[in-house]
Amino acid sequence: EIKFIEHCGAFGGLLCGCVQLVVYQYMTPAQRWYFLPGSGICIGIATNWAALKVCFAPIHPLKIRLFGKDICTLQGIFLRRQHEVCKKYSNLLVNNFFTLPAIVDHLQKSEGWDNFKTLY
Repeated sequence: EIKFIEHCGAFGGLLCGCVQLVVYQYMTPAQRWYFLPGSGICIGIATNWAALKVCFAPIHPLKIRLFGKDICTLQGIFLRRQHEVCKKYSNLLVNNFFTLPAIVDHLQKSEGWDNFKTLY
């Protein structure tokens, strides 16, 4: 997913930069002070919105048909691979954060450690 977003962002940035370059040439110096920050904000919002749409929309698979034949199925890139990502993420959490030494260390530093010791 990240590679797809990087490549699309690079192409979109090149395209928007070329358009900005042409428009910038026809502006007065006073207008230029507002143009670059304003266009940067607008382009940033648009690219973030597009990246989120590509990753998470549509939620349910949507089959595209042409003359009664399935051409392709559209679904958010992340959602399509959600089960694979969940397995990798859970392995990362279990192997790095939810280890027995980490849990005991956290419990010992918490306020309820004395109460916990009296229970066991």
